[in-house]
Amino acid sequence: MGVGIDYALFMITRFRSERRAGRSVADAAVEMVTHAGRAIAFSGLAVVIGLSALLATGEPTVISMGIGGMVAVLLLVGGLIAFVVADMSTERPETERAIGPMGGAVVDVPMQRGGTIAAGGVEVEGALVELGIVPLDVTVVPAWTLVNTTQVAIELGEPHASVIEGCCPGPLELAASRLEPGSSTELSFPLQMHVGMDGPHLFAVHVPVGEGDDVLELFARGDFRG
Repeated sequence: MGVGIDYALFMITRFRSERRAGRSVADAAVEMVTHAGRAIAFSGLAVVIGLSALLATGEPTVISMGIGGMVAVLLLVGGLIAFVVADMSTERPETERAIGPMGGAVVDVPMQRGGTIAAGGVEVEGALVELGIVPLDVTVVPAWTLVNTTQVAIELGEPHASVIEGCCPGPLELAASRLEPGSSTELSFPLQMHVGMDGPHLFAVHVPVGEGDDVLELFARGDFRG
């Protein structure tokens, strides 16, 4: 029983780790069996081989104990893997998450926004996006809505990001570079950090507005942790 509980906790811990990384229920179950399940199978096999040594004693009582132990471990390992996989895979259905350009599942995190900024007739509410604590190996996508508050069309230049703290912003995506009077467009970029890149990250996003020197300055900040 003790071995079974230990194996079950090992598998469930791996499953929950995969779920925290953004994988779906089905994908997390596959990863759990591929890694934790394989380790448990080898561990169980090692126990069976060890118990098989009891068969060489010649004592009927000891031999029966060895056979019983071997059968019990084999049934335990097989039944445990089958039961845990079935149980984990029958969690309530979820919508499959999109995969970001950096390979991680796109997840929603609570974002707080602050400040309003305007330049060249384009206004953005929530110029600073606070991502809070973000898990590693998943993709989050801070985004802003740019609104043309004038009565004339405005051309937006190519946006670019700069790093104030941390590293590695993803590619910026501007839905439309021309804003008609009163219209809006979305600007976003993915962020994903891996092991070794954890910690606070702060980015500035610069968007040229019109043909002059006007530039929108937007910011995104998050604390990426394992």
